[in-house]
Amino acid sequence: MRIRHILPVVAALSAAPHALAQSVNRPDDDEIVVTSERPRGGIQADAPPESTLSAADVRSIGATSIFQILATIAPQTGSASIRGSGFPVILVNGRRITGPQEIRDLPPDVISRVDVFDEQVALQYGYSAEQRVVNLVLERRYSSGQIEAEGGVAAGGDRTQGRLSGGVVDINEGNRIAVNAAHEFASEITERERGIRPPVSGADQRDLRTVAPETEATRASFIFARALDELVTGSASGRAERSEQRALLGLDGAGALRVRDTTTDALRATAALDGSFSGWQYTATLTGDQTKTETTTTGTTAPSRTESDEGLYELIGTLGGSLAELPAGRVRANLRVGVEQRTIDSTSRIGATTTTANLERTTPSARATLSVPVTNRRREFGAAFGDISLNLTGSVTEPSDFTTLTSFGFGGSWAPTRTLRFTAQAERSDAAPTLQQLGNPVLTTPDVAFFDPVRGESVRVTRISGGSPTLAAEAREDLTINATWSPSKIDGLTLQASWARNNSTDVPTSLPTALPETYTAFPTRFVRDLSGVLTTVDTRPISLAARDVDSVRVGFSLSRPVGRRPAPSAGAQGGGRPSARPAAGESGASLAVAAQPAPPAGVAAQA
Repeated sequence: MRIRHILPVVAALSAAPHALAQSVNRPDDDEIVVTSERPRGGIQADAPPESTLSAADVRSIGATSIFQILATIAPQTGSASIRGSGFPVILVNGRRITGPQEIRDLPPDVISRVDVFDEQVALQYGYSAEQRVVNLVLERRYSSGQIEAEGGVAAGGDRTQGRLSGGVVDINEGNRIAVNAAHEFASEITERERGIRPPVSGADQRDLRTVAPETEATRASFIFARALDELVTGSASGRAERSEQRALLGLDGAGALRVRDTTTDALRATAALDGSFSGWQYTATLTGDQTKTETTTTGTTAPSRTESDEGLYELIGTLGGSLAELPAGRVRANLRVGVEQRTIDSTSRIGATTTTANLERTTPSARATLSVPVTNRRREFGAAFGDISLNLTGSVTEPSDFTTLTSFGFGGSWAPTRTLRFTAQAERSDAAPTLQQLGNPVLTTPDVAFFDPVRGESVRVTRISGGSPTLAAEAREDLTINATWSPSKIDGLTLQASWARNNSTDVPTSLPTALPETYTAFPTRFVRDLSGVLTTVDTRPISLAARDVDSVRVGFSLSRPVGRRPAPSAGAQGGGRPSARPAAGESGASLAVAAQPAPPAGVAAQA
């Protein structure tokens, strides 16, 4: 009886493949479509992350701030290109943010996942391909309050420092609020405390000169984000900071003690709107930043005072999404438009001489990027060639005090296998000097310890610093090639290699005073007395005629759980507050190593 019941079932199953094959060709039959969603907080791009850290990986680092986490994984997030600041582009839940201040005061426990992407992903968010991208995915729900106190004494008791901070954080799906305040201080370090040798002749002023000034700083900040509806989120943030420094500069010619006091007040406010419609994602951010610095030098026959008031006002809008559907995937586009205004009002008074500078730069800009998939293994279109995609990018910037600056670039990626990926990006661009390089107030600092590489001796000089209004625009030609391999047989291992060539002309940069050749090329910047001893150094920026840099970056990252794998935390499931410590049996270990030669001395890239 059982066999008689089973035989019809077996016959039906054996005929099913043939029946299904016939039904595929019937347009009237219903189709079964299987779809899947991106991981929560994923980015708007088809590129896979080069590396991923889970919440357990993040906690295993033992960091007390998100910036410490970023510093720990710097070998994975750094770019071989010398452009940019070396700091990666930061996204939160796959969205642009108004700046680092949005994550500065968030505790590490709030992170659910960290994804690291190559430079080409930056193009799809309106940035240039100079920095890698780090996407921080936050827990759905999180709440905490904290008070932190730190104190320390330098070796030998030369310096004491301390910090007291506190804050609260609350996250509930799309709503987020964080408030933080901190106060920190550090005592001065004199030349005697540092162990500097006394002069061969003249008075011993080591107790009257500081190698590290006395500092004190107070800051407060807030971040507020709220989901206006299912598709739109609004956010605002603010930050206020005041810092003070006091440095001893030794005795002047009349025997009076010179003291330099510096006070800096900074205010920053941002507002942003983030949303999506019909598969397109948009952001609009408004930023205002004001920084005022006052520096006074007293106790001298020629007292000085400098004041600098810098302002930044910026409005940026981005729009990104899918333009068309090709057999290999979606054609994606991103458009970024914005306008930025920077101002510097500076005054320098030395004795009876007063110098002023009032600079203003208004810079409208636009950047467009187009990404086109060529082949795709998952869609079985050109699968024999792997995954291939190409991109084009161009930008135009028109500073009010410079001629029009343009850029044009192209690149692509090729993943012949699931674990191996190559990318290449080339760009030709122009860049204007910063207003600080052009208009910082001229500041004269007497009696500064300085090494003269020509004579091979340490001397006391008068150092002149500030801006140089004659700098020209920089022309750049860049090429970057990356390779990433994640061996399938070694779980958690990622090997990375990058090569970059950066060629530039008319490069604005600090005067490379450590190079003997500089003293011959710029004789007017270095003044000597009749015996040839260096007395005055003018360190204001210059333009290098050309700079060619080839850099290679190789490294690996290894992240694997130690012990049994933990179950997902409640926070990751959208439940209550996640644990601030790994659960029982939950531990993680990560290792990241990279090597990259530093650029030649004196030609470091400008941010």
